[in-house]
Amino acid sequence: MGWNGGRGKRKRGRDKVPASAPPDPRPPTAQPSLSKKKNTHTLFQTEKASARRARQAADADAVAAGLPVVPRSHRQRTIESAREADPTVPGAGGDDDADAAAAHDEFAAYFAGDRPPAVMLTTTASPKKRTFALLADILEVLPAATYYRRGGASMARLAGAAARKGCTHLLVLNEGARGADSLLVAHLPSGPTARFRLTSVRLASTIPGHGRGVAGTSPELVLAGFTTRLGGRVGRLLASLFPPAPAFRARQVATFHAQRDFIFFRHHRYIFEADAKKAARQAGVRAAAVTAAGGDGGAAAGGLPPGVCARLQELGPRFTLRLSALYKGLLAGPGAETEWVAMRSAKGAGANRRRFVL
Repeated sequence: MGWNGGRGKRKRGRDKVPASAPPDPRPPTAQPSLSKKKNTHTLFQTEKASARRARQAADADAVAAGLPVVPRSHRQRTIESAREADPTVPGAGGDDDADAAAAHDEFAAYFAGDRPPAVMLTTTASPKKRTFALLADILEVLPAATYYRRGGASMARLAGAAARKGCTHLLVLNEGARGADSLLVAHLPSGPTARFRLTSVRLASTIPGHGRGVAGTSPELVLAGFTTRLGGRVGRLLASLFPPAPAFRARQVATFHAQRDFIFFRHHRYIFEADAKKAARQAGVRAAAVTAAGGDGGAAAGGLPPGVCARLQELGPRFTLRLSALYKGLLAGPGAETEWVAMRSAKGAGANRRRFVL
């Protein structure tokens, strides 16, 4: 280091000469050129303008047909909104024979009330304590279900025993190292059989503020999001586990909500309570409605008596299902004839995040 007049130490590296950039190892034909970048940008702008003109034409057609048009700034782009059109969705330019096919499928007798459901519920050979707790919660949801100890019986033997007992369905809870991880739903006597992956299990006793359902009561059933032909078939299979005539006075609701090929299950009870604040709000709303209409107020908003509000209380359990395979018969193994089977990896060849099967 040299002396710089007593003004401090010289900074290291000041006298170093910057090294020149290394040459591009690619051949001249493979190096990106400015003209190629301009052509790519022009093509992108052209495609963007074409898409904008197509949206404007679609909005103009909707206005001409009297349909509401959502402003572009208010449209949220999600996976659901960008979902690819499925040709098996009824009424969407695709499968229009889905209702006719469902009227003559394996589950038509249940919805007609000719064959009440009877469900045999079992597990693996040596289930864990947490699996037994989940079994107890499922038995409170399914009024027509009965638990049978499996022992070392095979799937074919279980199906034969269930058919001899007059059961219409066979449910098998399989478990891994961490507890129950899959659910097998077989329709007797000749199928179909669905295999689901079971995740996000929450027992009723672990849900804050949970209630206790009425044992042996058939809940109201809500199926949402089953839009495709495969989704409708899976939804009818799940619905056939419940009696077709629910007990409305028990005010219990079982929900299967399909979203992004996941099936979320929830079990609730709706409760009616008196609310003084809501009564005051309803009185103001009715008074404004009477003034605007020039007549009597009629019934309260939502069909509830004055001062009464409704809320939900979760009964449990809660879990998430994902369809792994749907088989035509009772055998759910490598040699079984399949209607549909899931891809092994969501990132495999041909996978598309915007394509859903349910």
